[in-house]
Amino acid sequence: MLQTVGSPAVTDQEASDVIATALAEIAGNTARALVLVPDDTRKLPVSKTFRAIWRALRGHGVSVDAMI
Repeated sequence: MLQTVGSPAVTDQEASDVIATALAEIAGNTARALVLVPDDTRKLPVSKTFRAIWRALRGHGVSVDAMI
């Protein structure tokens, strides 16, 4: 089992920056996006991750829909 001690290895801002960079090319080539959000059985900070994806895409004028 892996555990972190102290602050996370990656900050929320660093994660958001990586997501924004990764989505920049996609966002420039599409008007709409569907984000598939995992349910609570997945170990992921869903709200923070979705928020970063939504901001990155909306920042390029992409209409964002979500499906859980």
